[in-house]
Amino acid sequence: MGKYSPPVDIPCELVTVYGGNVMAAQHVLKWCRVFDSGQVNVKDEQRSGQPSMTADPIHYIDIAVQADIRMSIAELELRFNLS
Repeated sequence: MGKYSPPVDIPCELVTVYGGNVMAAQHVLKWCRVFDSGQVNVKDEQRSGQPSMTADPIHYIDIAVQADIRMSIAELELRFNLS
């Protein structure tokens, strides 16, 4: 069996491999939790309401800015659902 990265390392690895246009870190961590709980279906269930951030966004914003230092405030607001 191969070595797997800890969930907190996966968003940084995605940015390193694919650049800044990757799934937001909070979504990566959410899917890690979902798969760790035993779910194998990759279809996200439809929900109503506005999404919320469950973790401190500063860490993930820092990752995004380090991946693309030209990212604007507006792009960060959109990507991380900030106001």
